Amino acid sequence: MTTLAAIAKLKTELPPSAWSEDQDIISPHVIDWRQRVSGATPILLTPANREDVQQAVRICAEHRIPLVPQGGNTGLVAGGIPGIEQTEILLSLSRMISVDAANPANMTIKVGAGATLQAVQNAAKEAGLLFPLSLASEGTCSIGGNIATNAGGVHVIKYGTMQALVTGIEAVLPSGELYIDNGNLVKNNTGYNLTRLLCGSEGTLGIITAATLKLFPQPKTKLSAWLGFNSMQQAIDIFMNLRHEFGDQIAAFEIMPSAAMAFLDRHLPHAKIPIQTDTPWHALVDIYSMINESSLQNQFIDWYDSNAVNRDGIKDSIIGVIATNQREMDAFWRLRESFPDIQKREGYSIKHDIALPLDQIAAFTQEMLTELQQLCPGVRPVPFGHLGDGNLHFNLTCPVGMKDADFKDMAEDLTACIFGEVHKRGGTISAEHGIGLLRKSDLKRYKMAADLKIMRDIKQAIDPHNLFNPGRIFDL
Repeated sequence: MTTLAAIAKLKTELPPSAWSEDQDIISPHVIDWRQRVSGATPILLTPANREDVQQAVRICAEHRIPLVPQGGNTGLVAGGIPGIEQTEILLSLSRMISVDAANPANMTIKVGAGATLQAVQNAAKEAGLLFPLSLASEGTCSIGGNIATNAGGVHVIKYGTMQALVTGIEAVLPSGELYIDNGNLVKNNTGYNLTRLLCGSEGTLGIITAATLKLFPQPKTKLSAWLGFNSMQQAIDIFMNLRHEFGDQIAAFEIMPSAAMAFLDRHLPHAKIPIQTDTPWHALVDIYSMINESSLQNQFIDWYDSNAVNRDGIKDSIIGVIATNQREMDAFWRLRESFPDIQKREGYSIKHDIALPLDQIAAFTQEMLTELQQLCPGVRPVPFGHLGDGNLHFNLTCPVGMKDADFKDMAEDLTACIFGEVHKRGGTISAEHGIGLLRKSDLKRYKMAADLKIMRDIKQAIDPHNLFNPGRIFDL
């Protein structure tokens, strides 16, 4: 059987709207979001329902043709980009955008895999409920992709990763069979949890076509505060203190270095940094509460006065400001979400998505800031991100005056320095972005051999012909 025979059968048995060979239509789908990896495919499949997905999978299985599933194409490890050989068929879920009405009794909502995160957030809001996943790409990224990569975002402290927000999945397996977990039961202890297995599987075990998602009550009050710290350890101490005071009301605790503030000043001259300070670290804190606004604000001010400022060793060493209205809250978050774009304007960046136990982060950060300067004098580290759950985007911006090509040549050594220390301290080289194509060699280096074997065994059991996203995460 040949690829040409498979394509001919796909074109015959699928509706004309479910496929395209037009390269103008295909081209945006075969280059990754950061434009680092590009590929090719002889045909783009765009099914509108699960039956068409099943038919496409059966045809490709019959002809032993690999399929690469793709959501919103906002992934950061090139896991949804086909290879350049034109031997893989790209299947986009972009037309499967259904969003059912929220189920207020079950606190769930069923959506198609191609529905954008923002569409789901809006549907929940219309029902007076909350879907809490929040990402910078939420207007473009799809729910299927969020599940396949087990997306994290800024509210993991309170609500968990995408895996915690998925109660059920509908997916087409490599055989063409349909797996359905309707997700409307709180308890279901009947064997292996295949829904959890599909979360984070990056399209290697099943093509997600729909999902049932967990909803939450809308918080009555939201408080955002911007704080400045003299050290990473101090930021961690303050977070721990906040956690004791506010418990699971803390929705986000985002850390940002002074270097990021300098980038913002340089490239967003009309943006207003909430606090003017020379402290090396800033944090954006969100607290979601069911108590009224004045009570929450008073509680936060009392905490700040009695704990953050006056506690031994921290006295007079932090400053902060509370957003007084929704407009200011939105302005705080626009600054935080501007970092990736601002880094592009500043120069080439080498990016990392690491996580560490909270008690290791301060020492790790200090060690890296020293060692990286020795490896690459003038390098500009910009570690920022989700400190509350231990996830840092430990990004490195090119030294001033260094050519991008020369800096790229140093990427392997700089990354090895960071990942080696992360591994030594019990962390992970990928907290929320996944492995895809770009982190395969790193996973092989830092993941235990027994873990990799188990993953390969699962892959071979479910996808014996290696037809779903082959070569992503690991090679068989």
